[in-house]
Amino acid sequence: MRFAHISDLHLGRLVDKGTPWEKKASKELFDSFTNLIDILEGEKLDFLFISGDLFDHPPTEDELRQVDMELVRLAKTYIIYVTGEADYLKEKTPIWNYKFRSNMFLLNGEEFNNCVPESMMPVRNSYADGIVDSIYFEKYNLDIYGICQYAPKNQRNDLDFVYVRDTKRKNILLLHGGDRDVSPFDLDDLGPKKFDYFAMGHSHSFRCKKEKKLYYPGAPEPLGPEDTGDHGYIKGYMDKDTTSAKFVATAQRCYKTIEVDADERMTNVNLNDILREKCGKDKGSIFSIKINRSANCYTEFNIDALKERYRIIQVTGDKADGVDFRQLEEINGDNVLGKTLKRIRESKSPNANAAFVEYAHSMSKLLWGNDNTDIKNRRADKAQAVLANKQVSQDKRQEIEVLKKHMNDLAMEHTALSNKLVKYPDQTGKLNSVRERIKELEYELENIRFQDSQVDKIYSGRKVRFVLFVATPIALVISYLLTVGVIFAFVFMDWDAWYKKVMVGLALFVLIILLSMIIYNRTKRFRKRVFGTPIPLEEHTENSMRMQEIEDELAVLMTTESECKANQAKYSKIMKERSDLEKKMSALEARYKQGVLISGQL
Repeated sequence: MRFAHISDLHLGRLVDKGTPWEKKASKELFDSFTNLIDILEGEKLDFLFISGDLFDHPPTEDELRQVDMELVRLAKTYIIYVTGEADYLKEKTPIWNYKFRSNMFLLNGEEFNNCVPESMMPVRNSYADGIVDSIYFEKYNLDIYGICQYAPKNQRNDLDFVYVRDTKRKNILLLHGGDRDVSPFDLDDLGPKKFDYFAMGHSHSFRCKKEKKLYYPGAPEPLGPEDTGDHGYIKGYMDKDTTSAKFVATAQRCYKTIEVDADERMTNVNLNDILREKCGKDKGSIFSIKINRSANCYTEFNIDALKERYRIIQVTGDKADGVDFRQLEEINGDNVLGKTLKRIRESKSPNANAAFVEYAHSMSKLLWGNDNTDIKNRRADKAQAVLANKQVSQDKRQEIEVLKKHMNDLAMEHTALSNKLVKYPDQTGKLNSVRERIKELEYELENIRFQDSQVDKIYSGRKVRFVLFVATPIALVISYLLTVGVIFAFVFMDWDAWYKKVMVGLALFVLIILLSMIIYNRTKRFRKRVFGTPIPLEEHTENSMRMQEIEDELAVLMTTESECKANQAKYSKIMKERSDLEKKMSALEARYKQGVLISGQL
């Protein structure tokens, strides 16, 4: 018996809510479902188990019809379905009385509403009850038990109500739950149950306990940033003695988290460059950006431009450490701290925000230490604020001098690297050209080798056709004469004369064949002048010369390719060094401008 096991599709859910692609994302869930049915249709399954949350809510009749039209493609597969806390089963709702066109068996309902012929219908076991449904498939000697959820919350342990009734049959249980609010149970509850397969639902990630035969396939598609890793379905096989199951990844959507470490040298430009490179490697994914700030990183980051280009669902760490230093400005408006903060904030410099936070943090650290938890009550003593301001001013002037020297050193290093690039220019175009020529020559060489191997075969074939052309009329005449000779031999009983004629005819036939072969070999040049027929020896010589020319050219090109690759490696290395250097220069420049701005306002 071949089976598949799916759960937690949550069809109809509005995923990635509030994003520009939310409509597309929700459609992707159903597209993934149809793609999954395409896959299962080719598997020739006996059973498909759906263990809850097929829908994200109790489905409407239109939603049921839409899903049913896809499931109807599994014409030879029994589909067994129990509901979860999202699509819970309730009387007088569309799902309770819906007539499925597919081979769908919704357990726990009053009767099976589908189009399965009577001869293929399973038998509902006598021990089925209001909580645990149970049906028997005689062809597979299989009992399937199922427990539906009837509400969005169920704190009852449903495993307490189910156990195997007939151990001579194979037994499978479908159940949705496993946490505090949805059918809580302990793994120890599974031991005495003796089921051959627990088809579970509720977890959105694949989980299994092979020794206990418990499997959660997880959601076929990730439904939020927390759903990382592979997603798909379980493919299984069961016979009289064994049960095997394996996870098959099929998800088309993917959430990824990108983490970036940021210190005081990190600028908004640097961060955007890093994220652009990382997001560009996997444009189809949905990203969560996590910026890990060092203790002295106060830059406010903005990646709005990247959000327009890539699917970025959330960003953390883009804002400073959460301390609102504007409160510090308001409280200290009459002293040097508040006035300087205001001047920095109102300056039109692009570095104003970072400079504002850095100055506030530096002054706060000098005046009150590192603790910023009670910033709204921090009013500086005027004299102490002046002294702290002088200290910050002195520190900034020293820092600016150090940054200047460092920037000059980096500029010289940048110039040296740029000069190196003149010696090792980009080899991409030349490499492509050389490789293209190598492919052409290798193809031509292969063709010539094949043609050269056919020269003697073609010549032999032509010779055979020539000999047959000459010998066939004579063979026909000899055959005719021999036939007449047999008749005369029978009539006149002159067998000796007939025998002599046979020998003479055969000898003549062999002689003619040999003569025609000699004539064909001796008339090569005549045939070349008259008919243009090539001479094998000359063809071999021409082919050998051309092959040698190609091999010589290939040897030169291979050497050129090696040199180009070596130079390209040097070029790439220099470019990377220069790119890293430019990032450092950019960070230093931002830091320098930030320092100049603070120093200029002190």
